[in-house]
Amino acid sequence: MATPVKSRSQRLARSQRLALVAYHSLGALEEGKLKEYLSIVSDLGATILRDGLCAGLAELQRRDGDVARSVQKHLECCLREVLPELPAPGERGWLLRWAAGLEVAEYMTATRLGIEAAEWLKRAAQGLNRKAGEGGPDA
Repeated sequence: MATPVKSRSQRLARSQRLALVAYHSLGALEEGKLKEYLSIVSDLGATILRDGLCAGLAELQRRDGDVARSVQKHLECCLREVLPELPAPGERGWLLRWAAGLEVAEYMTATRLGIEAAEWLKRAAQGLNRKAGEGGPDA
């Protein structure tokens, strides 16, 4: 009996899929925004780890700038890669409302995946930062 051929994304581990999405997402970042992006995404991972996914998402909403919106969009893309049940984007703040409505076990899973996604976004930004020679946090 032949086993079905898996697609590329099915063959990759979760962290590999997150890395691909993170590095791909940063390719669209505007020139000169990398330093601010790195600062925001570094804070995001620490906030999610310390206070949970909802706190991290609320912090992104509070910042309310183009770069913060880019970080949120990139985080959404990463989460969508590993959480196929993530609903379609809605009006502003939809991701925070979605996370706040999760059951405890689902919230813990989403928080763990949010930390992992934020770390991959940070690594991607650090890599681009070193490549560009901009310096900044953790460079």
